[in-house]
Amino acid sequence: MTGAAAIDLYVMPVAPEADPRGILPLLDHAEQKRAARYRRVQDRLSYIAAHALLRVMLGHRLGVEPPALRFSSRPGGKPVLESGFETIPFSLSHSAGVVAVALGCDVELGVDIEVSPRPRPAGRYAASAFCPDETAMIHGVVEDVARERLFLQFWTLKEAFAKATGRGLSGGLDRVSFAAGPDRPVFHSADDGPTSEWKFAQWSTTDHVLALAARGRDMPRAVQLHVLDEDALRSAPPASR
Repeated sequence: MTGAAAIDLYVMPVAPEADPRGILPLLDHAEQKRAARYRRVQDRLSYIAAHALLRVMLGHRLGVEPPALRFSSRPGGKPVLESGFETIPFSLSHSAGVVAVALGCDVELGVDIEVSPRPRPAGRYAASAFCPDETAMIHGVVEDVARERLFLQFWTLKEAFAKATGRGLSGGLDRVSFAAGPDRPVFHSADDGPTSEWKFAQWSTTDHVLALAARGRDMPRAVQLHVLDEDALRSAPPASR
């Protein structure tokens, strides 16, 4: 067998009436405190579900009970498993009513998922995140829904890239650019190494836009997308082979 193992990408909807009490104990004390700070119920539920899903998937791979996992952060805020655990690259994202978790091997990963249409503006970083060509493409779309969708396609790719690099949303996102390709996004960067070291993938439904970024010298053969329901938090997860 040649090439690296596939990246597993898990997507799970979160019902607005979901009861988080059954999965809240999977989170550590700090995560539970952060969850409690969310004012909107749907945002709080999505945060809890995303972190519970991450712990379940990592715990399954490592043979460790999910609550026993411990995390730390690199400079810039990128979360990683603490020393003492096997190194498994991961990324997670949550939006109102949907969560995503990516797991890989020997790559840097970033994932972002956004609900479409957005319940509120993207924030102060959005205007400075795009290069002039991207801004012109967005503003060149006349129809509101199509313009919003193009914005989200660019935005999720940028945020996935920012998570993979670990530099966050203030890390010069206007110096990288994306364009539509025949089968995957076309990427250009003046600062982040050969584009051959990067892999991007994107999926869209009527309800959300999802983007994945991965960087590594031995790029994975494929991305395996697993669409789950909330029962996945109580059963063994699927994984690529």
